[in-house]
Amino acid sequence: MYTNALSLCSTSCKIIKYADDTVVIGLINDNNEDEYRQTINYVTNWCTNNYLDINATKTKEIICDRRKNQNTKIPVTIDNTQVAIVPSYKYLGVII
Repeated sequence: MYTNALSLCSTSCKIIKYADDTVVIGLINDNNEDEYRQTINYVTNWCTNNYLDINATKTKEIICDRRKNQNTKIPVTIDNTQVAIVPSYKYLGVII
């Protein structure tokens, strides 16, 4: 219930919450990551302002890119910690 106030109005990013887990999903078009990164900053700032800690070392990023020529990705950082990019992740018992 504490994170119920964490919400977002976006066309390309979604916040999914279950129990004590929160997931940010972003759709990036035309290599424009602005809204995705703004969403991450919004969630990070919201947590800080509401006295919640994000464990950046347990935070992971999955990139699904089916293009032939993939661009180099600038890493996401939370609290000066680089978020690891992983090929798969087990979330709520489902491997993504």
